[in-house]
Amino acid sequence: MGLLELLGSSLFADPGNCTGYQVLYDKLVLQVQCLNAKDTLQCLCKVPFDRLNSALNVNGTDGHSDYNFSPSIDGDIVTDRGSVLLKKHKYARVPIIAGTNTDEGTAFGPMGVNTTEQFYEYLTDGQHGGPFKLPHSIAMHILHLNPDEPSQGTPESLGSERVPSKGYRWRRTSAYVGDVAIHANRRRQCEAWSETLTLAYCYRFNVHSTDVAFVEGSTHFEEVAFVFHNIGGVGYDYGKPFAGVPESYKQLSKLMASMWASFIHDLDPNSGVGSSSVHWDPYSRHEPVDLLFDANVTSHMEPDTWRKKQIHYINSMAHKYRR
Repeated sequence: MGLLELLGSSLFADPGNCTGYQVLYDKLVLQVQCLNAKDTLQCLCKVPFDRLNSALNVNGTDGHSDYNFSPSIDGDIVTDRGSVLLKKHKYARVPIIAGTNTDEGTAFGPMGVNTTEQFYEYLTDGQHGGPFKLPHSIAMHILHLNPDEPSQGTPESLGSERVPSKGYRWRRTSAYVGDVAIHANRRRQCEAWSETLTLAYCYRFNVHSTDVAFVEGSTHFEEVAFVFHNIGGVGYDYGKPFAGVPESYKQLSKLMASMWASFIHDLDPNSGVGSSSVHWDPYSRHEPVDLLFDANVTSHMEPDTWRKKQIHYINSMAHKYRR
């Protein structure tokens, strides 16, 4: 079976956080009474779901869970930075589905960035919660590639409108954060898979559901309800993603769920979609394409060139990114 989906920052494995994660791991096994077990990991595997879920989702002082495990270079499972491993083709050569949502950055972008100077500080000094401390030259080029023009920011659906309540430059910074945290990783993975002639089915999800504010656009996690055909919104306490939507949304969900199930069964997302006119072509070096999932127009293949300059630069400078 192929790896179903790759999420997050494969390019930016943290080179120095193993010790910190060990502290978190020890705290978790203590909390669920596995600390004295001969094999603590095996013990965790046997902890009842409700107890483990409760332990993992206790919010810390910042309102988020204390447990946030990201890839880190441990010399064993992760032997080097993701950008290096992809370039050397040191990865499991199994078929994948890899995709992102158009407006990913609205879920991660910094709030309250009102000036270009503040954006620069975010890039170079970690101000306003910046995830990386970039050299001056790289930061300046990022500012150039992400101009202070709202229509070039995210979400795309807002046109030239600004969102002062989130920051006068919020759409600008959200576009960059979406690229660096999600989009650049997905594109580089698809490219790397094609370089070894390994199947990669890549996509861009471009639908706004009703469980988030319109200003968030097609933000992070919005495709999940579609993939699982969760029309009733089971588990969604803060809003139902399909409440009051056109029938085209439900039909898109049916298509996506069929494609994911087909991929799991046959490693081919097209095998079980019947008479659908939508066909998902794999990524290739000669024809880098992704499937644009949309409910307002018919889903279709598109060249994988969306935000090409910004994403190419991030991937070319991946070795310079440090937390």
